[in-house]
Amino acid sequence: MSFLSVKNTFRSQTMTKDKLLKSAHGLDTALDCVTHFESLQDRGGYDCRKQFPYELYKKGVQKKLIGIWMADAPSVHVLDGVGHNYSASYAGSEFAKSLRVRNRESAVVLRVYVKDQNEAPNVVLLQILGSLIWSLITLVPDEFGTSEGLRKRKFETFIGRGPGSFDAGLEIIQSLPLLELNGKKMLCIIDGLDHAEDESTLSQLKQLVTILRDVMSKNRAHLLYTLGKRSQVIR
Repeated sequence: MSFLSVKNTFRSQTMTKDKLLKSAHGLDTALDCVTHFESLQDRGGYDCRKQFPYELYKKGVQKKLIGIWMADAPSVHVLDGVGHNYSASYAGSEFAKSLRVRNRESAVVLRVYVKDQNEAPNVVLLQILGSLIWSLITLVPDEFGTSEGLRKRKFETFIGRGPGSFDAGLEIIQSLPLLELNGKKMLCIIDGLDHAEDESTLSQLKQLVTILRDVMSKNRAHLLYTLGKRSQVIR
């Protein structure tokens, strides 16, 4: 085999972040995804002087969240009751912002949420999955080995929101390479996945929860669900 043939074969078996981003073009608007800034960079005015909400500190919520962050092994946690007129969603949002400031050099904090809680559960499920994919692809290496699950047609099927859309989204997120975290610890907060839960989505929701646990585990990331109500699937 000639050098040119070997080179072309190698190219066909590799993927770049730029190509992946091009394949995902339109995903954000089609599914009303959480933006990269909101999910990965928003600090919400936090600096060294702004303190975590006092009532959440007093009730031990901050201590619980710090404990999750400090654990060595990858873990999955659920926060679904805070009390004192504060929601788990609010606690997760504030913790994400403060953690980004106080651990700027050592933390990657990814938080996605449901933009429209009035959408049907099956739509919410796609929105959450789309927001995760949209954010995670910004964390992949510049170049990596490709796979069938990252082909452009998979993104087209997912973005199309037709039959097979959810399965295509699952395949995409499963096929992503190890994230390039540059030695940083990662926390992924998924807020409001309970809004995707009803009898028609239970099977799909179970698949997503299982796959997310595996994806976060292989990247040695902590996974936190913040819920508005009790869930049959997310425990």
